[in-house]
Amino acid sequence: VTNLESNGCSYAITSSNTIDVFVIANPTLGGASQAATVCAGTGATINLTGLLPNSTSIIHYTINGVAQTAIPGVVANGAGAASFTSAALTGANNGQTLQITQVTNVSMFSPPSCPGPFAVNVTLSVNPTLLASVASISPAAQCANGTVTVGLSGTAANLPTGAYTVTYSLSAPNTASGLTATMTVTVAGTGSFTVSGLANEGSTTITVTNLESNGCSYAITSSNT
Repeated sequence: VTNLESNGCSYAITSSNTIDVFVIANPTLGGASQAATVCAGTGATINLTGLLPNSTSIIHYTINGVAQTAIPGVVANGAGAASFTSAALTGANNGQTLQITQVTNVSMFSPPSCPGPFAVNVTLSVNPTLLASVASISPAAQCANGTVTVGLSGTAANLPTGAYTVTYSLSAPNTASGLTATMTVTVAGTGSFTVSGLANEGSTTITVTNLESNGCSYAITSSNT
């Protein structure tokens, strides 16, 4: 301070002090994207760009308009890039919108923290939960070492078109487990695979224990005799 003035009187003074003032920058966000399609039941990795370099943030977001638990401690690198994992998703979330609604810059000098509103959208990509039941086995009787066709039935949402790996087991007298077969579903909701090598005479139950497609694997239990 070098001068004080009041009522027309001015007085030169010299008095000083040093105070460190830390300015916390308002947050920035350039964009957001999903790293890869995920399986139902897992969270999606959301990549962020345009954050303040080397900053730590709290990310607030919604899925299909529903607020989710905020993600703390999201650390950006020197280029302002970071990522976080969303809440676990379901097949119903496929095609829905994840929106970043707020980024709060949290400094080492706290308080304060500095929030900033945003509306950055990501369209979610989620593989469905695979589910089907053993609807048929044909023919009902077959010669030893013949081949039977096992028909699976599901919904279009749970058994969409595509390539599958089916894991199944056989009961006595043709006991076996952990067997696999390939299946291509061309009409959503309906698929079939073949089983061969049934050598022992008797009534055998075929139980499907797992379906896998697009890297997503789901345990099921469905059988027919």
